[in-house]
Amino acid sequence: MAQATSFAKSVQLTVLDQNVFTATNRLTSGRGGLGRQVRQSATVITGTTDASTLFYRMVRVPTIAFITKVAISLEPGTATTTLPTMTTFSINVGMWASDAPSPGDGTSAWMLDYTTLAISDSFFALAYAASALTAATPTDITFQNFAGGGVTDGFYVPSASFYPLWDAVQNGGALRTSVAGYVEQTQGKGYSSSTSAPWTSPANGGTVLPAAGDPGGFVDIGYRNSSTMSVAAALSVTMYVDYILG
Repeated sequence: MAQATSFAKSVQLTVLDQNVFTATNRLTSGRGGLGRQVRQSATVITGTTDASTLFYRMVRVPTIAFITKVAISLEPGTATTTLPTMTTFSINVGMWASDAPSPGDGTSAWMLDYTTLAISDSFFALAYAASALTAATPTDITFQNFAGGGVTDGFYVPSASFYPLWDAVQNGGALRTSVAGYVEQTQGKGYSSSTSAPWTSPANGGTVLPAAGDPGGFVDIGYRNSSTMSVAAALSVTMYVDYILG
């Protein structure tokens, strides 16, 4: 039986190999149109002194998801109904690239650097005092970092929820201006000003981004401690992420 010795790719696979998807070769949908609401949830059991370098990957969402809610809930990590004493439990809620093992999940290979380097470390919450939470009570922290807190890798604002996740990180929300002929916009409130994120612009002055776009694939939303955790006993932390797919 003959074996293949040369190979050719479809247009779609050729596009997948590119660094970013542009408005021309991959369009997103769902802005104001019909879609379906999806909820993902996940739980981890913490340590008592988790370091600030530990990121808990909680849920995996596509870059084209329109994020409508991120919430967290605490329970005791043992068979009791009372939360342990929490001296320090402050978290950043953000996202890293999917680290799905080979053969992967469609996330571009060039994104692998961002499985350990944050796309946006505190996109949803920055130094949030989770120690103040009540047991078994989901708390919405979607826009906790609405003011930005001086971060340079993007932060989520309500007006950005009209855009898919990749666009919300890249361009922000309010104050962006439409550019004729492009899906991309000039940057608005919440945009990333750092070069560290994989599909954002280093510009700070509202530069038009005609070459940027959806990197494709998936990102992992989760949290890390903004300072070393100090609790009397392990915690059960559950995260809920609601999003719309066009």
